[in-house]
Amino acid sequence: MIKASAGAYVLVCSVLWMLPLFRLLHVESAAVLAFVSFFVAGISGLSLFKRGKRLQSVLQTHLVLLLIPLLMLTLSLLWQPNCEYVQGLMFFLLFPVITVPFSVSLAFAIDRSGIKRKYLVHVLLGLFICIAGPLYDIGFHSQFFTYNHVFGGVMGPIYDEEVTVRSGLIIFRVLSLLWAALFVFIGLHFRSDRQFGFPLRILRTGAILAIGALYLFSARLNINSPSWFIQDELGGHLATEHFDIYYDPSVTSSFLLYKYEHDHEYRYAYFKEQLGIDVNGRIKSFIYPDPLTKERFTGARFTNVAPVWLATPQLHVYADVFDQVFSHELIHVFSREFGLPILNASLSVGLVEGLAVALEPSEGRPSPHDQVMTAAIAAKQTESSVGSDIRDRVEGSLSPLGFWTGRGAVSYTTMGSFVQFLIDTYGVDRIMDVYAYSNFEQVYGKSPRQLTLEWEAYLTELPVVPRVTHDYVTRRFAVPSLFERRCPHHVPPAVVKHREGMAALLEADTTRALIALTASLEYEPMYQPAIETWSQVHIGLGQPDSVIARIERLFSGEAEQYRTPLMWMRFGDAQVMQDNSDAAMQAYNRAKDGLPLFLHDQIGFIELRKSLIDYPELLMILLEPNPYEEKIKRLRTASSDTSLQVFLEAILHDIAKNQQEAREALEALDINMIPDQRANVTAIKRYYRIKKTQVFFQTGGIEEALEEAEVLEEELIQIGALPEAAFYTDFARKMRYISRALKRTN
Repeated sequence: MIKASAGAYVLVCSVLWMLPLFRLLHVESAAVLAFVSFFVAGISGLSLFKRGKRLQSVLQTHLVLLLIPLLMLTLSLLWQPNCEYVQGLMFFLLFPVITVPFSVSLAFAIDRSGIKRKYLVHVLLGLFICIAGPLYDIGFHSQFFTYNHVFGGVMGPIYDEEVTVRSGLIIFRVLSLLWAALFVFIGLHFRSDRQFGFPLRILRTGAILAIGALYLFSARLNINSPSWFIQDELGGHLATEHFDIYYDPSVTSSFLLYKYEHDHEYRYAYFKEQLGIDVNGRIKSFIYPDPLTKERFTGARFTNVAPVWLATPQLHVYADVFDQVFSHELIHVFSREFGLPILNASLSVGLVEGLAVALEPSEGRPSPHDQVMTAAIAAKQTESSVGSDIRDRVEGSLSPLGFWTGRGAVSYTTMGSFVQFLIDTYGVDRIMDVYAYSNFEQVYGKSPRQLTLEWEAYLTELPVVPRVTHDYVTRRFAVPSLFERRCPHHVPPAVVKHREGMAALLEADTTRALIALTASLEYEPMYQPAIETWSQVHIGLGQPDSVIARIERLFSGEAEQYRTPLMWMRFGDAQVMQDNSDAAMQAYNRAKDGLPLFLHDQIGFIELRKSLIDYPELLMILLEPNPYEEKIKRLRTASSDTSLQVFLEAILHDIAKNQQEAREALEALDINMIPDQRANVTAIKRYYRIKKTQVFFQTGGIEEALEEAEVLEEELIQIGALPEAAFYTDFARKMRYISRALKRTN
């Protein structure tokens, strides 16, 4: 049996070597090995116990056998580097190294019992634990992670590339060892002699009590995340007509809460009109203050989720990206109503995400149709893989494996365009009919292949795509999937240190920020985000010389990827501090030219910076690493252009979430007094309107926000910016909805 066990490990690792994501020693391969080791160690252990082998000997043998997969997955470093080998080793210790004692101890208890068909019982118990654990954790809790006594665990959704070892996993694996100890005590209890007697009963009772305590406090130990626990931990609750909104009151202002309330109800009404259905039951909307808090409760740090299979409709997002993701996740909640029985989803992952992309309102970015056509045109012109055969992409994305192994932006956008075509051509009722079972022939009378041919023809008849779409699509579609990455879960030290520096800046701790940023650049001298942040801090500290020198060194090479809009803006800022007006103007123009034309707020901010070239004191206040309140005080006492001071004050108030103060500043500002010697005043005025639209809405100025949105909508239509205009069309519709709702309430 020992040779057979060794052979099983060799065979499994040989197969893993052929799979890019699994040939590395990390969480995925560790989970597979833990699963295999449970059955290898258990079946072999039963055979060895039958021959009279002692528990200690069997356990030692199978722990030593784990050196085979460890060495084989270490050997794979020769042809595929593993940037997170140390973390992978940790998962190896937490998964198979703990599963083996669990399995051997269970085999020991089964062997000493009077159970017949011992091998079958062990296998069935293992399979039951593998299935029952995830069903309980994910099927009844608001989480996308599960810890398991057999395979170790699944740490979160596939799109969360960064894997962390949470305290709940360690506690759970201690729980696995407690179960192993209990199995040993049960096995000893079945011995004919009672040589252990009273001490054994004490140990057995202690193990049972410890196991019970861990299960009892599983939520607080981060093993499970029941909805009630998340609600209690977040602390804030707002009930609307269709939603129960849970949030952290310590970081949620009354203005933000007002926005959440109306965004939720408007978007519900919008999708109800689109689909012609209601959601059955009240919807729980969890809004987390930051990604780390969200990861603690759901296992998903940056992936926003809507677990449609749970009994209560719900969605989970974090505050900073609420505007970008809420609509998408709410569509998933609506799709529960026409999904599969029990699961409330679709057999086709592509339809799940394609429907959400197709129905979510415009964000002012190029439409899915434009993006797909741009990628296809680029592929024909350059023979690039970015726009491979769109027909094959749709058919591949309809299956879970094809969807998840493909590039995220490509899969989402392609399926979004395809589903949008189906809705526009055949109506939304048919997409709702085909959604659950993906039975295209039955619903449409055509195969997916035939429908994709129609879709291709449909796309070619659309108007010419905007020029700005090309760069946007190239960036999005070029991001590799998890399965394509050289080091799938690796977070470089430079990135970690840069995050520490950003966190320190939020706390206005300049010293700690510079230490972290300097460390980041020591790890990777050309790491662009760290250079950008480092430059901002040094300019704010009155040290533009060092910034100019570093960025000039960066620009001296031929690598175009370093000449980003933000880097050019920092270079321009430093030149302003040096009174190099012409160089600053050139840098700001390069920054603006590098931005997509649909980013009107960022373009306006660059143009506003041009106005600051003649007022370096104001720019210094804007960049200095001080709390927003102190910056605003300094702005008010600065002896510079009054209109610029007021506009910058409004911007700082808005960033600091002081919406009422931001509104007062914007209302006091005469935008026509902004200096126009250097800047494009039209772009600045558009930026000003964008700010007013947002702030008026957040402070209850619904009619004022509607007026500004309608002006923006008309302006953008006139310049041919149709996706951006569609965003403000939707925004204006929301203002009208809220206005009617408020009138009914009053």
